[in-house]
Amino acid sequence: MLVMVRDQYVVDRFLATFGPNLHTLRINYLPLASETGDWLKVRRLTKLCPQLEKLTLEGVFLKEETDVENFPELREFAWRVSSWV
Repeated sequence: MLVMVRDQYVVDRFLATFGPNLHTLRINYLPLASETGDWLKVRRLTKLCPQLEKLTLEGVFLKEETDVENFPELREFAWRVSSWV
């Protein structure tokens, strides 16, 4: 789980290290878009986490639209832009 990460480098390193073997990923409040202009890149997620079966995003802004078909193993997907509601 990634919570309140303020540096895209940390996210990239985490995903590069653990992504290939992750089956579940939950990211809570990633303030990159509002503070640094950097949004979570879905294409990077699909490339680095090919085994994902469950993806939960809360308080995360996505850079591009995505289709769950881009995650061949994905069985469960949840996304809320605001985790405060």
